[in-house]
Amino acid sequence: IKVMGLGSNFDINGFLREFRELLTSELDYRIEARNMMRFRDNLKDDKNIIVPRVHRDYSGEHILVMDFIEGTQVKDLADADPEERRNYARLIASSYLRQVYIDGFYHGDPHGGNIVVKDGKIAFIDFGAMGKLDSELKRDMLNLFYGVYKQNVDLATDAFLKIGKTSKDDIDIGRFRRDMDTLI
Repeated sequence: IKVMGLGSNFDINGFLREFRELLTSELDYRIEARNMMRFRDNLKDDKNIIVPRVHRDYSGEHILVMDFIEGTQVKDLADADPEERRNYARLIASSYLRQVYIDGFYHGDPHGGNIVVKDGKIAFIDFGAMGKLDSELKRDMLNLFYGVYKQNVDLATDAFLKIGKTSKDDIDIGRFRRDMDTLI
């Protein structure tokens, strides 16, 4: 299937398959409960992050019972002290770096209503959409991040192409490297 406006490398069938899986998982609270328990276990040693406990005895396919997290949604922090907002932004960013680069399992819907703050800590809620990365993709993403950090255009370019499953022969590699250099 070819969709107007999307490049020839866009896999519409893969996209539709992933979309169907996402919808299915959003409708079965047992999947969300498993996601939540795995996420909680991954972050159990981080004292700055709160993940609600699942009450498995009361949860099932059509209902999820978990701890209530009282606090302020991130989207409602506009009037908070700038230093407090910077601290929460740092906690969220460092949490995501860990989720992606170490755990390979990350919260897939991090909008301002799904992150709650309280007493200097952050809490993630709504675990219906989670992302998973295999070790090869984690390594490539880490190389991209490291390449950008070290301002190494070649490393960042190669990692970006691997992530996008694109060959150097399929693009104008000179122009792409120049664009990557500008970006860095």
